[in-house]
Amino acid sequence: QALRQPGSSFKPFVYAKALESGVASSAVIPDTAISIPLEDGTTYEPRNVDTVYMGPITMRESLVKSRNTVAVQVGMLIGMDSVAALAARVGVDAPVAPFPSSALGASAVNLLDFVAAYTAFANLGQVVEPRLIARIEDANGRVVYTAPPSTPRQVLDPRVAFIVRDVLREAAERGTGGGARRQVPAVVPIAGKTGTSNDNVDVWFVGMTPDLVGGVWLGFDRP
Repeated sequence: QALRQPGSSFKPFVYAKALESGVASSAVIPDTAISIPLEDGTTYEPRNVDTVYMGPITMRESLVKSRNTVAVQVGMLIGMDSVAALAARVGVDAPVAPFPSSALGASAVNLLDFVAAYTAFANLGQVVEPRLIARIEDANGRVVYTAPPSTPRQVLDPRVAFIVRDVLREAAERGTGGGARRQVPAVVPIAGKTGTSNDNVDVWFVGMTPDLVGGVWLGFDRP
C-alpha cells in the first residue's frame, strides 16, 4: 500500500509519451546543466547523478545512460500533464504531479501498480492486471479455485512499446541495469530500468524477461 518515489525507473513512461507524440528515439537533445524558473519564483536545477554532462545525445542513449537533464527536457517538451495522463492510462493509480521533477520520478507510486504498468512494454502495449491469488488447493492438492486469467488491455501503440522495451534491453545490457543482467543467464534476454531517489532513500529495479515482469524496491518502511 505504500507510496514511494520511483526515481529514474519512471523515465520510460516519459519517453513512451514522447514517442507517442512523434519525437523520434534518434532525436538529439543536449545533456547539459539547465535551470527552470518555477511559478513560485524559485528555480529548479536538475543534475545528473554523476555530475557529468555528455553534450548532444540521442533520446535513446539518454534513457540507456539515464541522463536526468534530458528526461526533464523531454518531459517539458511534450508536457508533463500528458505524461501524467499516459501513466494513468497504463495503470499507475497514484497521481503524477505535472511538475518538471516528476520526469525524474518525484511523484510517489505504488510498487504493485508500477510493476503492472511495465507489462505494457513487455506485451507490445497491453497491460495485464496483477492477481494476488492464482489458485487455491485443498489438503490433498486438488485445485478448488482458479483465478480467471487477466484480460490484456491495449493502452499503448505496439510500436511505441517495442521501442521502449528495446531501449530498456540496452539499459540492462550496457547501462544502469548491468547488475541485473549479470544475475540472469546470458541465454535469457532481459530489459529493465533502475531508479533511485535523493540520497538513495528509495532504490528500484523494474525489469522483464520474455516470461516475467518484476520489480524490486529497497528502503526503510519509514522514509
